[in-house]
Amino acid sequence: MDFIDLTGIPYPVIPLFVIVELILAKYAVLGVVPMALPTVLSLVSNPLDQSPKQFGTDYAYITSLASEVGAVFYLDPGPTPGQSTAYWGPDMTTLFGGTQPAVSINMDANTNLDSLSFSYDGTLATQYLLNIIETHSGIPIVVPVPNVDLLKPSLAQSRATPLKTEQLGPLSGETPVSAALIALGKLMVSSDVVTANGELDVLRYGHVFKVRQRAAVRGAGQYYDGEYYVKSVTHTIQRGQYKQSFNLTRGGVGSSVSTVSL
Repeated sequence: MDFIDLTGIPYPVIPLFVIVELILAKYAVLGVVPMALPTVLSLVSNPLDQSPKQFGTDYAYITSLASEVGAVFYLDPGPTPGQSTAYWGPDMTTLFGGTQPAVSINMDANTNLDSLSFSYDGTLATQYLLNIIETHSGIPIVVPVPNVDLLKPSLAQSRATPLKTEQLGPLSGETPVSAALIALGKLMVSSDVVTANGELDVLRYGHVFKVRQRAAVRGAGQYYDGEYYVKSVTHTIQRGQYKQSFNLTRGGVGSSVSTVSL
């Protein structure tokens, strides 16, 4: 998907998720099953917009379409050998993905991690300002976009206070609807200021740690215990050994839940 530059291919004025389905259809011979779902922005997009044209490879274009409307794009292997599912649509991991058994550190016999480290970067929290130029008077109107993710909760007790601002615009000649679409896109961008990197032994953990689900952490102290979003997982398999390195993220410190699943 990321090898051939197909810049210039036109598509009809149809919802973005249908365009994604058309692009992914050519990969059916490779066992790729497309699953593109409509997003909030796709449902209210203006059908009178000019015909969109692709730029870059299929992967680059599909990924850019996802970023425009706050969607995600990824491939999941399976469910059968030689097959994979290409998902494009809202990131509903924290709503429907469920929570995996807790990973534990500093808990003696209950510890199931080889290592775990945390980092906090408060500069990632951003306050967005929608800068609209009124068509008739030319007067700029600045509208703050709430720092709230519509589909992905922060999973933290205390969200990070935005330390920087970013202006979206100035948007001259934009209709109220198109300006609202830009603001809605930013509402779906989460600020994951807390990240955790660790390694676990699958035999000790008792399960295969899965990406794009929630995971509970315990034994790391009051600031970092609680639930996280599993952003990536790397598998290392050797004879008699199966380990996984992982990356977790969330929007602030403190646990939003009082207990975690074991």
